[in-house]
Amino acid sequence: MKKIALTLSVVALLASCRKPEEKTLSVTETTGTATVKGVVTKNIFTNNGGTFTSNGQVAAQGAKVIIRVAKSALYPSSGALGFDTYMTTTDAQGLYSLDIKTSGNGGTNAGMVIEDWMGTLDTLLNGTIKTGLAARFPGTQANLILTTGGTQQINHNSNGVLVNSNPNNNNMMIGTASISGTVGAQVPVLSRATPTNAYALSPSSPSVVPVVGRTVYMSFDKDPFILMSKMYTTTTSAGGAYTFTFNTVAMNTPGMNQNASIWVADYSTVQDTVKTTTAPASTITVTGKTGVYGNVMQTQNSLFNNEIRNAVNFTYGTFTAN
Repeated sequence: MKKIALTLSVVALLASCRKPEEKTLSVTETTGTATVKGVVTKNIFTNNGGTFTSNGQVAAQGAKVIIRVAKSALYPSSGALGFDTYMTTTDAQGLYSLDIKTSGNGGTNAGMVIEDWMGTLDTLLNGTIKTGLAARFPGTQANLILTTGGTQQINHNSNGVLVNSNPNNNNMMIGTASISGTVGAQVPVLSRATPTNAYALSPSSPSVVPVVGRTVYMSFDKDPFILMSKMYTTTTSAGGAYTFTFNTVAMNTPGMNQNASIWVADYSTVQDTVKTTTAPASTITVTGKTGVYGNVMQTQNSLFNNEIRNAVNFTYGTFTAN
């Protein structure tokens, strides 16, 4: 009987010394996916009882489709800033499809743009498409409410406007300008003199490391061919570098301000920490928490012919851990 009592006492003691089970936080806001798809067409001249009219429609390949969703719409309780941006172009059949992250707590507001594009106003003659004159095909915009698991069909039929019908084009001196720079992200640096010393924040902190494969966006206020704003994108190289080269006009061209907004979107990643030791010299990188760097934007004005704007750099600085 004493042995049983002793055994029970040991079990009770071990149970009382057991480390409490750790509880992990879980995300309370769920997300899902919705699909936006459709077909984009442009008008074409066809033979209508002996008279050629431009009321026919054919597939428009290469039209750019952009959808933006505010993070505050995805995570309404978090106070998140910035946008998620989705982009694609229509295929040879004029088709496009985008899968969009949505809030699991009801409808998600999204802004959609099908950009204007340059093409040719063609003619269908005896079953064969004959290439026509250069034309600008207007895009469209829409405000969407997306539901998790749902699909929305957004089609667009565009009627081209001949570029050479614009008398201003004859007076423009069209050339090119360029913008280049780098994209980097700040990471904290800790340093110590020797392995026996404690790490402390380094005077050189934070350090900036290049961000590779990141999309850089540029909105140019007036393209000289379509006489409307035009969106450009490019991707950073192995060193975090990017370059835009684009059409513009000569200085003092009436009605042409030639301003651009350039930005990098929110960046979901891991913020590491660099640790350095002076003697013996060593550097290690410690993997940190996942989170999001906030988007960064700049404006460049008066981008006329032969302008070269270099060192237009972007540094991700504000990091919010998950």
